[in-house]
Amino acid sequence: MEISVNVNLMILVFCCFILLLFLLNQWLYKPMIAFMNKRDEMIKRDLQDTQGNLQEITKIQEEIAKIIGNAQREAKEIIEEATAKEKALLEEKLAEKKAEIDSKMLVFRQDLAKQQEELKNELSMHIGEYKQIIRRKLEQV
Repeated sequence: MEISVNVNLMILVFCCFILLLFLLNQWLYKPMIAFMNKRDEMIKRDLQDTQGNLQEITKIQEEIAKIIGNAQREAKEIIEEATAKEKALLEEKLAEKKAEIDSKMLVFRQDLAKQQEELKNELSMHIGEYKQIIRRKLEQV
């Protein structure tokens, strides 16, 4: 038995190999490469969308921080304003009450001075009687 090279068989195997490569390229490799390219594009788009969303989230967080800062500032101003108004109102009421008490005190002192004068006058009118009563008591003791 002799091993020889059969050219016809080699050409037939080569043609089958080329045909197989062509068919695999058409039915398997091109669709797989197209699918992988589409998947890569989708991943890139999703990453870009995610980065865009992250930028939007950052902007929104900055806006939220500004709004909260403004709200805190406004709340502080409102509290300070209300405190100042209440303090002024309290001082006004305190001044009114103080004036009222001062006027009542003045009236009371005047009334007391009148009563003191009346008592002095009454005592001086009856001083003689009181002296006699005191002498009698002393004599009894």
